[in-house]
Amino acid sequence: MKKFLCLLFVVCAALSFAQEDDFFSDSIDSVLQRAREKNRGRTEGQSEDKERAIDLVQDYSTEDEAKDDAVAKDASDVEDDGSALSDTDGKTDVTTSDAHITLRDKFRSKRLFIVHFFDAGDLGWLFSKPSKASASERPAKPVRPLKPSRPAAQDEKDVAPKAAEFEQPKAEAPYSPFVLSLLPGISMPMGINRTSLGLGIIGGMTEDTRGIAVSSVFDIVLGELTGIQSAGVFSTVGGKGLGIQSSGVFNVAGSDFYGLQNAGVFNVTRDDFLGLQSAGVFNMGRDVVGVQTAGVFNTSRNLKGLQVAGVFNSATDVKGIQVAGVVNAAKDVRGLQVGLVNISENCYGLPIGLVNYVKNGVRDIGFWHDSADNLYAYWANGTNNLYTIVYGGEAPADWFVNSNTLSFGFGLGYRVSRKPFSLDLDLSVKNFYGPNWDDALRAADVVDSYGNHVFSVSPISSFPSLRASLGMPIFKGLEVFGGVSADIGISGVCAVPDALKRDSSFLIRGQEGHSLEINPQLFWGLRL
Repeated sequence: MKKFLCLLFVVCAALSFAQEDDFFSDSIDSVLQRAREKNRGRTEGQSEDKERAIDLVQDYSTEDEAKDDAVAKDASDVEDDGSALSDTDGKTDVTTSDAHITLRDKFRSKRLFIVHFFDAGDLGWLFSKPSKASASERPAKPVRPLKPSRPAAQDEKDVAPKAAEFEQPKAEAPYSPFVLSLLPGISMPMGINRTSLGLGIIGGMTEDTRGIAVSSVFDIVLGELTGIQSAGVFSTVGGKGLGIQSSGVFNVAGSDFYGLQNAGVFNVTRDDFLGLQSAGVFNMGRDVVGVQTAGVFNTSRNLKGLQVAGVFNSATDVKGIQVAGVVNAAKDVRGLQVGLVNISENCYGLPIGLVNYVKNGVRDIGFWHDSADNLYAYWANGTNNLYTIVYGGEAPADWFVNSNTLSFGFGLGYRVSRKPFSLDLDLSVKNFYGPNWDDALRAADVVDSYGNHVFSVSPISSFPSLRASLGMPIFKGLEVFGGVSADIGISGVCAVPDALKRDSSFLIRGQEGHSLEINPQLFWGLRL
């Protein structure tokens, strides 16, 4: 029966198109032959069905499209697995898959026909032409998932529009002049409200507060604060704040805050801060204009104002003053740093401390030898405006023998740079140990009635010392310098030890018996 139906269909097709012009050239035979060869390796049942279908359409013409509207099928519903053949003269494409065969006219960019493979009893879909039938007219058929061989690359921004374009406008919270809360969500009135007065028995939560928000434990403002927020433990503002935040432990502002933040432990402002931050432990802000004061440390990105901390201050760009008990650190400083250690990359002001490290400033290590035959090693660090100098030395003849000429000093200096020359002026306090140090150690064996060691002789003689020097480079990274120094004794206050004096010293007498003893010396040295 199956063979009879196929034969009948072939005869009908041949008779109906006998009078039509042959649409395909003789080369279509080669195309169909190649299609047979391509599909011959598949399963026997599928191969036989496809070859029958190919035989059915050898003389088929696409000009009479209206004849097959009843069995039309849109080719877009059928998957193309990407296998294709072409005839020898390049006029026609044949595309095959497990479910269909499609012939396409290359020059017209038009599908000529599609042959589907279904059960032999369903002859209505065995042979069909593409048509633009509506979706409701198209019968359902199994369709495998598409597997695009070359997906088009698209910009993610074009495929997925910004989420902000789909955001719904935020509904404004209801307003209540007074909100009484036990905990967030348990309040009168219920819900999250905007208010002018919020009271929290334990904790309160409001949307925006323009007025006062007070809670015994914590208080949360989700939106903006204009006024006063106070809590026993912590207070937080999600948006901008203008006014006062005061808590026993900490305050947090999610955006800019202008006013006063005062907490027992810490204050944090996510964005800009203008005003005063005061905390027992630390303060943090992004761009701070005003004052930060903390018991341990302060930190900010940019500071225009004052930072005062018990241990350290940290900022990127400082235009103002940093005062710390131990360390001040910044990248660029236009102002003053006061601390035991001051660190910066560029300093256009004054670092005042025991150690001043400026990456692009004065960083000298060297030695000098004076006319009293003393050799000193020194280290200078800071800026041209102000650098610190630490030095020590003695006469080479006393090295590792005694301390008759041993002395150390610490001071501050100022440098004037006019390439290739540099002029240094520094003032220091020189401490002379010498033979008095040995006497003091022996005297320390004497114990008073309270059990304390008694120094009958002062172990250190301190006096001011002034230096002026001129330097110039001789090699890259190496400079030679020389100048004059003067050790100064003040009558009734301090005296220059005889071991450091020269015959050229002179005396300047003042009123009421006061006088200055100046002991000048020449020196030269090298520095890196």
